[in-house]
Amino acid sequence: MDDPVKVSIHRPGTEKKIAIELEEAKHKLELEDKQQDVLYQTCCAHTTDKRLLRFLAQFCISLIIVLFCMYRLSTHISCPEQTTYFSLISAVVGYWLTKV
Repeated sequence: MDDPVKVSIHRPGTEKKIAIELEEAKHKLELEDKQQDVLYQTCCAHTTDKRLLRFLAQFCISLIIVLFCMYRLSTHISCPEQTTYFSLISAVVGYWLTKV
């Protein structure tokens, strides 16, 4: 009697099914790799997106810099100090405008 594995390989259409299953398996592996590169595991068994964390960190640092510069501009009147703080504000705004 023939081996069932050999018989199933020689049936018409079986090669296409095997090829489709291989492609699906490759696709699943690629998705897992992509998710592992983008997702972080946090301490409480939650996952978060790496891009979100990076954006929030950049936004908070930029906000702190701009608020500090505005505070310093409102409290100091001397011209040399104002140029430094205006330059910092311009740099932060320029950074965010290039992201758009």
